[in-house]
Amino acid sequence: MSKLINIVVLSLILSITPLFAGGISREVQNILKNRFGSNVKIEYEKFYIPGKIKNSIEKQVRQRFYKKYVYVFNVIRDGTTVATAILDNVIGKVMPITFLVIFDSRGKIVKIKIIKYREQYGGAVENPAWNKQFEGKDFNSDFTPGKTIDVITGATLSVNSLSKGIRKLTILFNEIKKLNENKSK
Repeated sequence: MSKLINIVVLSLILSITPLFAGGISREVQNILKNRFGSNVKIEYEKFYIPGKIKNSIEKQVRQRFYKKYVYVFNVIRDGTTVATAILDNVIGKVMPITFLVIFDSRGKIVKIKIIKYREQYGGAVENPAWNKQFEGKDFNSDFTPGKTIDVITGATLSVNSLSKGIRKLTILFNEIKKLNENKSK
């Protein structure tokens, strides 16, 4: 039994570790280039969330960040940032769900994309029609499943987890924007 647990833990680590060994990073950049055109420049960074901001967002949303950092991608056209995408993970039932939220320069959601769904059940959250309902929302929006977010039979945990995770990133985007504005003053 412990051998099985070791194999499961090792496979989980190996599925997350290569995040920026090329695979997921390339996939995100391709998504952004397809959305905004091949003539855009994409810059990304591993953004360590300041503790005070992290704790505040986690309390508001009632969900912890998966790690102390997220990956932030800036889409630049002619020297101007036209969009920002944040890549993060949430826990579904037991496995992480890697997802991308793309924001316009004002913080409105432009697109949601599930990058990697690892659970055996609940994969309906990958459906573009379900993801579309988040478009236009921002940090002031309601993300309540069953109220403003459609629920999916058989994917209750994934729906709840992703809805909170997406809300978390809308708040984080707003905080990152404030930090950047303060740097430029």
